[in-house]
Amino acid sequence: MTHLRSGQVATLLRVSPRRVARWQTLGLLTASALTEGGHRRFTREDVEAFLREATLAARLGSGDIVSCPGWNNGRPVRVLRVTPTEWDGLYIRWQDVAVRAHAMDIKAGRTRLVRRLHQGAA
Repeated sequence: MTHLRSGQVATLLRVSPRRVARWQTLGLLTASALTEGGHRRFTREDVEAFLREATLAARLGSGDIVSCPGWNNGRPVRVLRVTPTEWDGLYIRWQDVAVRAHAMDIKAGRTRLVRRLHQGAA
């Protein structure tokens, strides 16, 4: 298995190596290995998973129903509003689909959504 250095991943993603390190520290990009010297190593699969999730998060919009383990214990939620932030993340207002509880807000990185279940009107 070939591992990529942070600089190589940065080149692939067209960002700085510092941004790659920040994404990894925040848990947005997973490093498969850490060298004895503390350097991150990534596989192509790590980078591909990051890109798939980033593409999904960029398409998230009002009315979408999504499931995310970190929100609502993984039960589906309806996205009410998505607001981009200056720190390359999102503020998301959502509501439990089943119980129609009060709306909740969450700060999320653009790559932290798991999967889209259904798209519908708000």
